[in-house]
Amino acid sequence: MGAGKTAVDAILHLLSNGIDESRITWIISRDVWFFLRNHIFKSYFYKTSSIILKSVTEAKSIQDAFLTLEQKGIAGRLQPKCPSLPEVFKGALIYAEDLHLLRTITNTVRLGRACSNFQRKN
Repeated sequence: MGAGKTAVDAILHLLSNGIDESRITWIISRDVWFFLRNHIFKSYFYKTSSIILKSVTEAKSIQDAFLTLEQKGIAGRLQPKCPSLPEVFKGALIYAEDLHLLRTITNTVRLGRACSNFQRKN
């Protein structure tokens, strides 16, 4: 459940232990942006930081900044062809290969937030 780092780690754990992606149902309340570890640590971090700062300061909107970072391989999202962009960024770092694996999960539920009417009985 969710698209944060814990949910991503759980999905990747299932996939790395041989669970077929068709057997996984992923409940995603909303999409998020990820930093891609491959590019951030590819060269000196200060160089990548300057690219990030330049992208943010020169962009017309935060969405444009993230689209620029995505084009440069610094950021990524689960559905790159989806016209609606993620509105959340929590700073999670994942490998580009992991993002590719996550995109193999096609059985997703995107119906908003999960809630419960559970009441404890004494």
